[in-house]
This record gives sequence, C-alpha cells and structure tokens, in this order.
Amino acid sequence: MKKLVLAAMLLVSAVAHAAFFDSGQGARPTGLGEAFVAISDDANAMYYNPAGMIQIKVISSTATYTGYMEGLSESFAAIVVPIPGNGVIGVSWLGLSAASAYSESTLKVGYAYPITKQYTVGVALKLLSKSYTLDSIAAGNPFFSSTSAAGLGLDASFFGKLTEEIAVGASIENLNVPDINVGSSDPVPMNLRIGGRYKIDKSLIVSLEGDLNGDDAKIKGGGEYWLDSGLLKELGAGNSELGFRGGVGYGNNSYLNVGLGFSFYLPSKILDARFDYSFTMPLMYIEGAGTHRFSICITEPRPAFNL
Repeated sequence: MKKLVLAAMLLVSAVAHAAFFDSGQGARPTGLGEAFVAISDDANAMYYNPAGMIQIKVISSTATYTGYMEGLSESFAAIVVPIPGNGVIGVSWLGLSAASAYSESTLKVGYAYPITKQYTVGVALKLLSKSYTLDSIAAGNPFFSSTSAAGLGLDASFFGKLTEEIAVGASIENLNVPDINVGSSDPVPMNLRIGGRYKIDKSLIVSLEGDLNGDDAKIKGGGEYWLDSGLLKELGAGNSELGFRGGVGYGNNSYLNVGLGFSFYLPSKILDARFDYSFTMPLMYIEGAGTHRFSICITEPRPAFNL
C-alpha cells in the first residue's frame, strides 16, 4: 500500500501540480462547496481570504484533520488575533503527509487592514517547503538530486461589505509563482478566487465563487442554515446552536464536487467551541473516493463566525 500511495503522489505531482495543490481546508468551507472567499468570517479566512479576517472581533482559532486514504492525510491550523484600531493578524500552518515518503508544509502569516469602513485589503507571506524520504530504488534516480526544497509565496486579498446583507471577496494566491523544485522546475501556479455572499436573514446565508488555478476553472456555490437557538433550548440543549450546509463545485478537467456538512456550537463563559464536519465527494472521477473532514474552532466568548 505504501508503494501504491507513493506512486500515486509522484504521478499526480508530475502531471497535475499536486505540490501545494488547492485541496480546500476546513470542514465548514468544504461543506459549503469551498465557496468561502466572500464569507471568510472565522479563522479559516487565513486559507481562503486573509482580508476577511477583519470581521473577526475576538481571538479565534481552528484546527482541521483530513484523511484521504491509508497513509495520506492533511492537517490545518490557524489562529487570528484582532489588533484594536490596527487591523487583524493571523498565522496558519498546513501540512500534508504521504506514507512517510513525501511531505509538504505551508507556514503563513497574514494581515488585514481596513482602508475604509466598507473595504479591507489583506496580504500574506508564506514559507512553502516539501521533502522526500527515499528508498533504495528512488535514491538512485537522478531526478532526486536533492530531497527537499523551500521558497516564499505572496498572497493579496480583498473584502468588501457592501451592505449588511451583501459582501464580496477576492484573493490572489502565489502572486510570485514560487518555484519549489526538487530536481526540475515545479512552479506553484497563481490561484484566483472571487465571489460574493448574500445573507438572506440572520440564520441563512448563500455564496457563489469563481476560481482560476492554472488551466483549472471552477464555479462553486453553497448555503448555510443555523437553527434558531430557542428551538434547541426547548430540546434541552441550552444555548448551543446547530448549523447545516451544502455546496457544489463544477469546472473543466472533469471537476464536479459535492459537499455536505454540519456544525455544533457550544458557548461557555470562558471559551466558545464549534465542532464542524464535512463530507465531500467527486462525482466525475475517482469513484467512491469521498473525503471526511473534522474541525474544531475555539474562540473567546461569542463566535467570530456569528451571522
């Protein structure tokens, strides 16, 4: 199985830019079909749109685990800290591990600053690194003249809250197209996200987004609904809240992806916690290869994501 996973990773890396591939992070965003660039109102904004962090008014954090198959997994963690009168700063880490044979990580520092009451710009600097652990056969391959590489990437982003109901967002990742190569050129392509969200009422929000990554073009949409907390109180669940979401993405190169998810929010006087789950399924390739994601979000009392 280890050899199979390694072979798959090397094949994808060579053919489909698997190194630092945009696989989506966070159970909440992926449950929305990844249509999150114009929402970005929790610590997942560090991945999708750092400018959106301006909406976060309390210290917020998130951690996500994604298991793809035996030996192949991703982990993501982020923390966001508002600076009164001086914007919001965030730090995130993303790591991928493939059967102890290949690994990559992205350490990212982001900053959001409001240029007006409505509009915010964001910038992020990230350190991208990857490494291979070679067996006796691969060690003799001249491709692996080095077993590790690292480089810096630059992202720029925008968030605009046009009204209480309507917001727009955009993010350009890898502006400098960093070349993280081991043996041969391997540039990380520029990735563009642009979209909008509409808050239908305090419990229901919908979003739409378009992505362009190299030759891949996608359109994504999703919706999220939170049950009235009064109903949960009647059921004996106190001040907790329950949310449901779904989304879909469609694009070229046989991309059709469906996401579903839910959240359970549990407040307290010390810290608030939100537990997220999502299941995503590609419908046009890799039949049956659904992905489960689990996230926990911890904030100071009252959640930063509150709609």
